[in-house]
Amino acid sequence: MSEDILHLNHLSYATPESLLCSKKTTRTSYPIYSNRYDNCTGGEVLQIPFENIPECCYIDGSKSSISLKISINIPNPTAADDVYFWSTEINSDADYANTGATIVNLIKSAVHQLDNNDILYRENFLYMMQTIREYSQSFERKRVLTEVGGYGTNETKYNQYGVNKNTSFNIPLYLLSPFWNTASLIPSKILKNSKLSLVINKLNESLVAYERDSVTTRSFPADASITFSEMSLNLYQTELYDELDKSIKNQIIHFPYYSNNNDIHLLTSSSFMINIPLQASNLAYVALKFRPNRSSPIQSASISDLGTEKADNNYLPIKIQARINGMIFPGFPINDSVQAYIESINALQTISYPNAQNVDEMKIQNKLMGGTISYFQFCNSQVTQLGPLDFKLVAGFSSGGVIFAIDLQKSNNVSLSGVEVNASRILTIEIEGLDNYDNLTLFSQVRYMNVATIDKDKIVIMK
Repeated sequence: MSEDILHLNHLSYATPESLLCSKKTTRTSYPIYSNRYDNCTGGEVLQIPFENIPECCYIDGSKSSISLKISINIPNPTAADDVYFWSTEINSDADYANTGATIVNLIKSAVHQLDNNDILYRENFLYMMQTIREYSQSFERKRVLTEVGGYGTNETKYNQYGVNKNTSFNIPLYLLSPFWNTASLIPSKILKNSKLSLVINKLNESLVAYERDSVTTRSFPADASITFSEMSLNLYQTELYDELDKSIKNQIIHFPYYSNNNDIHLLTSSSFMINIPLQASNLAYVALKFRPNRSSPIQSASISDLGTEKADNNYLPIKIQARINGMIFPGFPINDSVQAYIESINALQTISYPNAQNVDEMKIQNKLMGGTISYFQFCNSQVTQLGPLDFKLVAGFSSGGVIFAIDLQKSNNVSLSGVEVNASRILTIEIEGLDNYDNLTLFSQVRYMNVATIDKDKIVIMK
């Protein structure tokens, strides 16, 4: 029947020689010349140059990485209460399962500068904003990240490592910026002769120190330091077939990618407003993270940390209101934790993809694979025994990954995303009832789209 249809329409079918556009893909390791940094205590800058990349290839950012060895240096540990072991997060129970902690805790910020001095991306407070990844990555990807000190989903704990010895790690580049977290191949012209700078975080703000019993936590001593060595940049480079490559080189290439604008807000009152300028043509979301003053490196505040419990098992101590240029944003205010969870899921879990990147520009949700945070991990209740016959239900517990997010792409009532750029658009977040503001710090993240335009040897970055 199918052959008859082809004959009637005067069509012929032949199997193509190849369905692939790539001639070959190779993994190339580029040793970093200044590949050893001794006795780092915080503030040092690791330089990752992209010098010898050939212009004929394209980079698969989702598979590329930085390999290195890390040693936590503790001079002469002998007493039982000295530091003998370390980890990326507190290892006691599942209360810290969704903080998103990895060895990236050690990186305070990342700045990638092009050969023409333009900024490709800048990720401030990189270590703190890892928590957002928990809402969009799959469980399978979360398990893979145990290679960089992440949470073991079956083992329910974080790896521990010994001090004064090298530990090898392979950091995927997509953990540093969503620029790398794409299904599209990256033109090497963008990266050639560029430089990635990683600012090191303070040790006591990055890792958890353990005494000899491997259970008791303590602070790192003042003379503790970090050594980074044997660093290499590992890129997956793809060459296209000659005719295809030649035709592309004669075109102006537009490469879109996401960037994050991360900021910190110091709190001085239980009720306050923060203004976030939305100066980009395409915006994805705004996310808020409250950080408690605790020993965990990057744990989010739980619902109960924010204020006084109310007569609702799914209560929310605070009231969140969002406005665009004074106009109330649809779906707000947020008055309970269920609504807060739904808003965050809608904003951060638009589609599941192993590397946590939204590759579906039409915003079609894949509900078969969600993120790693259920509502139970966002806010749950536990029965506490106060006496022999005295029990109390206490609500507002979480697994360390509470994020409040607002979707900026799906509103029909407020025009946010699109081709027009309006620098006057201001997103105002109003918070009321934050009773514990003096024990909290607020971090925010705005995800927006950049476009790198390549015209022969000229590269222009536009929001």
